Amino acid sequence: ASAPGLKSNLLKSQRSLRLVLLGSSWSLRSSVGNLLLGKSGSIKFLPQCVKVRETFQNKPVTVIYTPDQLFSTTSQQELQPFIRDIKDLSAPGPHVFLLVLQPEDFTEQHKSRLQSVLESLSEQAFQHSLVLMFRPQAETPGSMEKYMRQTHIRDMIIRCRYRYMWMHHSDLYQHDLDLKVFKRKELFSRIYSGLTLAFGTKEKPSLNLMELRIALIGKSGSGKSASANTILGERCFQPKAAPKRAKARCEAVCRTVQGRQVMVVITPPLFNRSFSEEELSKCISLLAPGPHAFLLLLPIGNIHNEDRRSLQLIRERLGEKAMQFVMIVFTRGDELENQSFQNYIEECDDFVKEMLKESRGRCHILNNKDESNCTQVAELLRKIDKMVQTNCGFTKEMFESERKEIQREMDVKALKNQLTENSRRFEQEKAQRDRHTSNVSGSVNFICSVLFHCKDLHIYLFIFNWFGL
Repeated sequence: ASAPGLKSNLLKSQRSLRLVLLGSSWSLRSSVGNLLLGKSGSIKFLPQCVKVRETFQNKPVTVIYTPDQLFSTTSQQELQPFIRDIKDLSAPGPHVFLLVLQPEDFTEQHKSRLQSVLESLSEQAFQHSLVLMFRPQAETPGSMEKYMRQTHIRDMIIRCRYRYMWMHHSDLYQHDLDLKVFKRKELFSRIYSGLTLAFGTKEKPSLNLMELRIALIGKSGSGKSASANTILGERCFQPKAAPKRAKARCEAVCRTVQGRQVMVVITPPLFNRSFSEEELSKCISLLAPGPHAFLLLLPIGNIHNEDRRSLQLIRERLGEKAMQFVMIVFTRGDELENQSFQNYIEECDDFVKEMLKESRGRCHILNNKDESNCTQVAELLRKIDKMVQTNCGFTKEMFESERKEIQREMDVKALKNQLTENSRRFEQEKAQRDRHTSNVSGSVNFICSVLFHCKDLHIYLFIFNWFGL
């Protein structure tokens, strides 16, 4: 996957950037500030707000560090001096409030205090806030998903219009200079891509994520490469005529699309038997912490009965939870000509309508030959945003949990099949033994009957020789 590039129009046009660091942990706030400013070493605890200036790509960057007292004061009156300091130091106004959280330490009380601070600063403060969460220090499968379900964390993300990102603690303490520079650029890129940098304006930002992570799924020839190029707005993938046996590997590219980072991963053909579990896991890892949407591509004019198995394969390989993030995208929209998309859906085969029903009616159409049509991409991103508002994305932890559940079900099914087979064999062997016993019993009865009625010694000897007695 290519690294996120700093090509946002916001970054080019913005002359400076003023950030305010908020959160309940001084060590995390100061470390994030160091990364933004390109500094190293620890900053001692500060009892008041402090402004530090640096440059990034020849543009001034101002970071306002806030003290822990901001989150320990008990009254609105005690809070006001800190609020005045933040406003004065960030004049004419901050562009971004960076809310730095460690999910396992973040409580309902912290959320209430943070909301109180933001509301005291401005009515529009939440429109310019970004939640920066650090992955759990004792991370276990499903832990990130668990924290995302906690009410106080989810409420905070919703108030910030779903603008949030995850970071590793290791990102803050890189000893490799090149990697440290890369992490700094990446953080700035994601900040610029996700926020409306116009503090104090009446413009309301749309309810969208600061970044989107999308997996394209479909059979060979479904238009994955062309669709990825349409979404990303440039020719990142080279569409090719479908070979007899396409390579079973994932490809990923990240670009800035309409002011936000969009990561697209193209998966191997859905029905390719060489598409291994290892490669599937790699696809999910490329979209860490997890994809927001699985786009199942169906090419208009080339939808057949085998396509009805697509959703079942998604269930089998990704689990039932993945269906919450599936949207069906019809490609080759140019082939509709004068027919409306709605009319096309109404005339589709019943199995296509059943697939739409299984994906809860989430669908879209792409005309990959109309590269100048930005509206179709904007509408697709809007639909994904709407889908994500009810869930926060398919995380790797969910994938691993689902894989374990699928494996458990497969093991139970295999055990049942083995028990059924063993029972069948037992019944067959029992029937054979019963027949053998019946034959032997019949032979013995016959011999006894003959001997009982027989008076001739020669016949006795003949019978004994015949049966080998």
